[in-house]
Amino acid sequence: MIANETVSSYLSRLASNAPTPGGGAVGALHVAHGAALISMVAKFTVGERFEHVQNQIEPLIIQSEQLIEEALLIADQDEYLFNDLIQAYRLPRDTQEQKAYRLQVIQAATKTATIPQIRTVKLSERILQSADTLVLIGNKSVISDVAAAAESAKAALATALVTLEININSIEEKPTKSELIDYAKLAEKLIQFADTITGKVRQKLKPQPNNDGQLNSTLSGKPVAEKLKTTIQHQVAVLAQQDVTACLAVILATDNEATIWYVNSIKKAAQSQGIKCEVYTLHNPSEEALKTLILELNQNTAVHGIILQTPLPKNININHLINLIDKNKDIDGANPLSLGYLSAGQKAFAPATARAVMEILDYYDIPLAGEEVTVIGRSNVVGKPLTQLLLKHNATVTLCHSHTQNLSQRTKAAKIVVVAVGQINLLKDSHITTDSIVIDVGTNIDENGRLVGDVAPEVAEIAHALTPVPGGVGTVTTTLLLLHTVEAAMSLSNANVLNVA
Repeated sequence: MIANETVSSYLSRLASNAPTPGGGAVGALHVAHGAALISMVAKFTVGERFEHVQNQIEPLIIQSEQLIEEALLIADQDEYLFNDLIQAYRLPRDTQEQKAYRLQVIQAATKTATIPQIRTVKLSERILQSADTLVLIGNKSVISDVAAAAESAKAALATALVTLEININSIEEKPTKSELIDYAKLAEKLIQFADTITGKVRQKLKPQPNNDGQLNSTLSGKPVAEKLKTTIQHQVAVLAQQDVTACLAVILATDNEATIWYVNSIKKAAQSQGIKCEVYTLHNPSEEALKTLILELNQNTAVHGIILQTPLPKNININHLINLIDKNKDIDGANPLSLGYLSAGQKAFAPATARAVMEILDYYDIPLAGEEVTVIGRSNVVGKPLTQLLLKHNATVTLCHSHTQNLSQRTKAAKIVVVAVGQINLLKDSHITTDSIVIDVGTNIDENGRLVGDVAPEVAEIAHALTPVPGGVGTVTTTLLLLHTVEAAMSLSNANVLNVA
């Protein structure tokens, strides 16, 4: 039995001028190699990081061990069946009776000799199905061996296909000939499938370039913002041709220094892009005074965007105010009407932070259609509107919150994880895999006074890609507030159709 031979002994026999072992046995051993590689990759895909896929991994390991044993038996079977075929050809053919008997035996032996090839095709199909599964869930550190398994199966299929095609021409029995033709066609399709799997592995291992051509796992917001600024400049120029200057009104009703600094940064950024920014500062205003101001800004045709900056005084009910903001000027998606329109798939401004996440994913060519995305945080500012935007792009979205059970199971199952809670170190390395693309929306101040996100530092060592804090989502958010303002100006001045996420 081949299983009991040393590699050296087997290769010596294969290299001799003996009729067996031959190509059929080699094809079967290719199957064994492929199954062994599948088993190896599956055994590397274990542990806490891969808990969410263990129900798929364990059956793969069991099946692979079975396939190895079956493939070795096929190799032995091919040897003795081929020897039977050789003996059939050696039968005497001196008389007509001998010739007829010899032909009958050859036909029977040829038919039987195709059994190992058919089994090889069947086993190769199972290996490729396993390989296709491992491309998605396997440990990325050994994912190249999935391609090696696919190529082993491809070699087995090529060997089986040639043998089947030879025997198709030799066999006269129509049902058998028809069956062999079907398996030959299947082998051809599976060879193409093997190429597809190898292509998937190569694509998965290929570092993703950013638009500057640099290979990087850091999803910086700076180039995204710069690209958006180009759009802003173009639309500002279009508006200028109609003597329209985009104008953003920011209502500031707090003495909080950090908030004042943030509003001033928006004003400075707006002015740098040719956008007018009016800051309406009210010291300890009444709710009625704020309502009056919002209604006045709604009616002011020179104002195209309105932001009601938080925090507000404690005696103010923010819901009474955001409901008043004109939907067409609600450039940060604060009015519940905007979220409702988004949910219904109609035109409305999404909150800038939610759209910033989408712009980053788009810039770095990260596909969404059919992909699993887990969003942590269900706020009206990020979680809920972002879910709607992701659904619009045909992603499969899981929205998690403080009552979600088994958070790590849900984050590990997703290709993309967005965390927007406002809690330092919320997302840890135990929540992700090496394939995870992590978008950190959090903004927190740590004990050292530094700006940090919701993602623990060690995540950067594991994740496939990660947005930094600072320099990630926040950088894009400010620019989007300006883009929304010019988009509103374009719409309200009939210069162009409103273009929202």
